[in-house]
Amino acid sequence: MNAAASEIELARYLPKDAELVETVNVAEVRQELDLPEDANAAPTDDGFLRRGDSAMVRLFGLTTRSFPMVSDAYVTNFSGDGASPLDGTLIRAAASANDSLSIVSTSESFDDVAAKLEATGYTLERALYVAGSKVPDGVSPVVADAGNGRVIFARSKREATEVLDRIDGEAKPGAAARAVEAANGSVRIALTPPGGSSCVEALAAAQSADGDGGVLAFGISGSKPDADRFDPKVLVALDTGTPSVVVDAMLVPFNVIKPTGKATEPVDEVFISSDVREVTGSERIPTRFDLPQSDAYDCP
Repeated sequence: MNAAASEIELARYLPKDAELVETVNVAEVRQELDLPEDANAAPTDDGFLRRGDSAMVRLFGLTTRSFPMVSDAYVTNFSGDGASPLDGTLIRAAASANDSLSIVSTSESFDDVAAKLEATGYTLERALYVAGSKVPDGVSPVVADAGNGRVIFARSKREATEVLDRIDGEAKPGAAARAVEAANGSVRIALTPPGGSSCVEALAAAQSADGDGGVLAFGISGSKPDADRFDPKVLVALDTGTPSVVVDAMLVPFNVIKPTGKATEPVDEVFISSDVREVTGSERIPTRFDLPQSDAYDCP
């Protein structure tokens, strides 16, 4: 049986320039939802949706934030058939970049995974399993074994090969992955601001599966973070606590007090809540990559 890699380890090997990184500790989410340790986190039988087991549906929803190709297959095919070659009861953690690339930690043998891939129409091309014409739409076009229970799901051969090379080279994490590591929670998300002109190189948010709030992590470059530079007024939907500093990040606990109704999770509320206005003056919800929330830290 494979040793389970943590979601933080998985995030380290995502592309260094990833603007969006999401992670989930599936084992921890099961505990927080009072589910069995072998609860199926990625079922391919869509009957679980019809049965309406709220805890299982929530486990699926939180898992597929970082393993989106499973939910994509449901949307594309109106069925979970072939959505994942993994035994969902053995998934331990996952990390994704830009909603297009995932690394999943499983205690399942890759020999078993490979047999299922081949049975559904994947062919082995060097180190990559590539989807054939009979593979259902919406599923991962490329799957690769990264060793030690780590399985890569990618949109292209180039993406999968890049991750394999980063793992082989023990590459350093990008800014979003570093910010994710600073925030503590079973569900995490981090974004990098556009342009790279701010001293805030990434903003992360983390939560548990059963809470209404969480913690923010401002990844700061160029100087030691200073808690006195935090301005909570920028985060209009959040009730924030006292900031603290750890190495190259500032941590701020938060609760959601003014939900927009557009977010499914507290961590999402962080990134879509803003009083930013366009030139026309009409109020808008910014795209996640606008990241005006990074202005809550006043760079020197």
